[in-house]
Amino acid sequence: MKFPMLAQPFPSPDSSPLGRRLRLGGAAAIAAAVFVVDTFTPLSSAVAVLYVLVLLLVGEDLPGRRLWAVTLACAALATISFAVAHGRAPHLAPTLRLLVSLAALGVAAFLTGRNQQARRTLSLSEARYRTIFNTLAVSIWEHDFRPVQAALDAIRAQGVTDLADHLARHPELVRQIKASVRITDVNATALTMMGVTDKADFFDRLDELLPETDQTFAQFLVAFGEGRRSFETETVVRSRSGELIPVIVALNFPADARGLDRVQASIVNLTERRRLQERLDRARAELEHALRAATLGVLSASIAHEVNQPLAAISNAAGAAQRWLDRDTPDLDEAKDAVADVVTAAAHAAEVVRGIRGLIAHAPAEREPLVVDGLLAASARFVAREVAEHGVELVLEAQAGETVVHGDRVVLQQALVNLMLNGVQAMAGGAVRRLSVRSAREGDEAVIEITDTGPGFSPEAAERAFDAFYTTKSGGMGLGLAICHSAVAAHDGRIAILPSDAGARIEIRLPAAQRLLP
Repeated sequence: MKFPMLAQPFPSPDSSPLGRRLRLGGAAAIAAAVFVVDTFTPLSSAVAVLYVLVLLLVGEDLPGRRLWAVTLACAALATISFAVAHGRAPHLAPTLRLLVSLAALGVAAFLTGRNQQARRTLSLSEARYRTIFNTLAVSIWEHDFRPVQAALDAIRAQGVTDLADHLARHPELVRQIKASVRITDVNATALTMMGVTDKADFFDRLDELLPETDQTFAQFLVAFGEGRRSFETETVVRSRSGELIPVIVALNFPADARGLDRVQASIVNLTERRRLQERLDRARAELEHALRAATLGVLSASIAHEVNQPLAAISNAAGAAQRWLDRDTPDLDEAKDAVADVVTAAAHAAEVVRGIRGLIAHAPAEREPLVVDGLLAASARFVAREVAEHGVELVLEAQAGETVVHGDRVVLQQALVNLMLNGVQAMAGGAVRRLSVRSAREGDEAVIEITDTGPGFSPEAAERAFDAFYTTKSGGMGLGLAICHSAVAAHDGRIAILPSDAGARIEIRLPAAQRLLP
């Protein structure tokens, strides 16, 4: 498409060399004609005022000093004509006419100079605008919205008061108005985004780049019709190759109708942002899997213990059932109870095995309602052996009642296990070894607090504790707390190290579910 020339407040003279020569020649001819008429004709009017035409004709071609030189030359010609025609003793009337002519020349020269300055200022301003317009990293294109204003005025003239409803019932009207909007200019960034190399090849009308399924133009019409000062929306545009590009469009409406022929819209390409979001989502999923896999080392130390527990229960219950049945008078009720214990223990063993298989197989995380106190108790059972081996006193204060959170049982449980084991290991060699684990509900949050009597965190360590690969342990990898932080964050929660007089004090806050479990 060919974009129209930008509107100018003043008409621009022909700036070509030929046009300049013609104007200078015409000015010289006018000056000569005025001099002859003023000198050699008996006219009683202020003919010298016509020298103003000379200034108007050449004013745009001459800089300030040359303009004033021409003005003085015209004034000299007028004075010479006056002296030749009226001699040394002129009458009052001719003298007044001369003074009026000279004053007119002076005023004309002053106004022409002001006009030159205004043109220079306008030219510099327009040049700055074009530079900014074409170098911005944001896509910009200008629209002529005068047809939109005319169409909305026609709709109002029909007595329509609910514009949104009217446009919803007449989609063909929206398409018609959209097709009337011309794109008058674009910057280089817009050309690149739309896959166009030259402005001449850009889209002529708005409907050429908005898909037929677009609903945002109707929203724009409502905003424009309601007199809002700005409009912003998210939509898609079709590039020259046919690719649909997600964008954010923002524009400001002019205060009056005089600026509707050049309304700018800023367009931000969301393609990279969408791709980044997709990569972030994939990274989050991978992080969650890495978290589950990283906890496998912790789980492996407890697998034998956890599996042996139900197996031992199965063995004991089966033996008891056999003994009840081997009696001279079999006690069937007791035998049934023992068999029920076998079934329960077998189910628990199957759950343990299923959880481990899901972790290894990269099974998708399953969010489910979890009772906070139950989650805490299960995590404590995982570390029971380590607690006993290190001579640690475990104080469990489950005070959250039936507070429920939605989350992945394995991920949250192993985050808690990791924190508890950190506390157990931190107290190695200490005189007092107490690990306190407390749960509570505060407002809309479930709170879990883990406190130990170890050396605690230094200010620097507390600030960097959740950074990946930061560790104060000899031989540590620095991933434990970072993984715990990611696990809590993945559940829209927060984890923090709280001030403590002795030992470490870590608090987890998770959003509580809106309702309790039945």
